[in-house]
Amino acid sequence: MSMIHMRTRDKVIVISIVIVLVLGVVAFFFFLPKEAITVSNFIAYMASLSAMVLVLLHILTTSTQLDAMQRQIREMEYTRNLQIQPFPYVTSLQSEIERPRFYHCPIREIKKDYGKAKLLYRVRFNARIENIGNGPAINIDVIARLTLEHRDGKFTPIMWSGELIECISVREKDVREIDFVFQGDDQAGLEVLSRGGSRVHLDLTILYKNTLGADFKVEARYSLRCDNEEERRNLERYLNVLRTAPVDYETQIKRYESLMKQDKWKEASEFFLTAFHKFWEKSDLAERVVLTSMLEPYAFSVIPLNKEEYQKEIRKQPPPPWE
Repeated sequence: MSMIHMRTRDKVIVISIVIVLVLGVVAFFFFLPKEAITVSNFIAYMASLSAMVLVLLHILTTSTQLDAMQRQIREMEYTRNLQIQPFPYVTSLQSEIERPRFYHCPIREIKKDYGKAKLLYRVRFNARIENIGNGPAINIDVIARLTLEHRDGKFTPIMWSGELIECISVREKDVREIDFVFQGDDQAGLEVLSRGGSRVHLDLTILYKNTLGADFKVEARYSLRCDNEEERRNLERYLNVLRTAPVDYETQIKRYESLMKQDKWKEASEFFLTAFHKFWEKSDLAERVVLTSMLEPYAFSVIPLNKEEYQKEIRKQPPPPWE
């Protein structure tokens, strides 16, 4: 209950007491017959009127006490909440890009990719998450987005992933490691990194609860760079392969997809291993390119959420690939 509401209510009760007294006295002298206006009747009448005033005074006193108790309870809850504050924090982050490989999708439910063979690269992140607060963190949803920053300051998601940690107990100094794997064929991010740019970012959102059920959100942004000259040359080779391999292997891709459309899964699988294994064997590409990740302080925040805001954030999680 707000202080403004409490003050308004108390004023109403006080005004009601004054009105009852004034109207009561006026009514005794103006509405009773003259022969009934006596000292004894006035004393009896005022005794009854005083009882009504005492009831109003009791309501005023009781409500004031209840307000004081409610304030004390709210202060106790606030103090208790402050004493139990988990804080899942990324204490280390390693990132790398794996060399392009051919992948195939034999799962019918993934309609957009079913029966297709694609040359894709993977971006892998290993995050070490530690609870540096003073209470257990529960239901930790970690949402990761790989984004590209444009010149106008806007960010376009390139890939995203998600992970769930049930609990990190601060008492046991429990630390969890999570691997985020992004897979795709979008060359924009690789092109920026190969030029030594820092416009590729990893956006992390960590949603969690404390033991009292309060919801919180941590947001962090990491800039990704490829600082080493040799690593950038390896990225250039990745890009060349991504541009040319779909044409170089066009016949094999069509053959594999034709077999899948005919529901010849075993034959298609054997053909895939035979046709595209040569690419892995002959490829002189580096197995991986290591990236440098730097936390951007201005993009870091920790905020509490109400239930509606928490549900809204949960719905932002990446959907299953078949949806």
